[in-house]
Amino acid sequence: FAQFSNPELINGDPDNAPSHRLKRIITGYNKIVHGNILAEAIGLDVIREKCSRFNSWLTAIERIAENR
Repeated sequence: FAQFSNPELINGDPDNAPSHRLKRIITGYNKIVHGNILAEAIGLDVIREKCSRFNSWLTAIERIAENR
C-alpha cells in the first residue's frame, strides 16, 4: 500500500475494497468485529490524520453537535 498517500484512495474498486482483500487472506475476518478492533488499536487521532475525507466528515458532525 506504499503507493497510496492516503488510505482512502485504496478503496477504488468494490470487488477489491480493503475488507474484501482481508476476507481473502484472513479466515473468519468480519469487517464489523475486526474493523472496530483495528480502529481502536490505530486510534482516532491517527485515522483522522491519515484520512482527510473522514476527518472533514467528522469535523462537520462535531460542529453540528456544538451548535445544538
